[in-house]
Amino acid sequence: MDAAELKKQLISQVITPFFKENGFTKKGAKYSKKINHVIVEADIQSQRFYTEENVKSFRINIGIYPDIPENAKTRFIGIRHHTVFFEESGWITIDSHTNIEELKSELATKLDDALLAIEESNDLDKLIIRAEAMSEIIRDGKTIEMLNGWLKAVRGQK
Repeated sequence: MDAAELKKQLISQVITPFFKENGFTKKGAKYSKKINHVIVEADIQSQRFYTEENVKSFRINIGIYPDIPENAKTRFIGIRHHTVFFEESGWITIDSHTNIEELKSELATKLDDALLAIEESNDLDKLIIRAEAMSEIIRDGKTIEMLNGWLKAVRGQK
């Protein structure tokens, strides 16, 4: 089996089932889940540069974002919380020498650890600080209204 097939197998047998079992919905290469007033989002980022024949590299980025309609002004408020990878290069690399069963097991463990770290983090406070700062510099009234509404709802929850 070539590297592209192995990557597809990892996604279909480990990554997608993991996120679905944990309440995430899938859209393309992204998985998302609403938790209170926050969206937890994970995406699979493929290495597009420095590629070799029959070698596939990717990583899984997990971040949190305010639960407000996404636009160019609000997207960068989010916090990239966790990146799942195995090597110093920052990528999960698959080639003809990859032990796929071992990689499946390692990946399942790393995904569990990443989700637990998000659940135990205090990133909501960091997200509130970012949103407060953004609401003071954004000039678009509709975006400010969305941010302020989100901040009010989150503060009421705490």
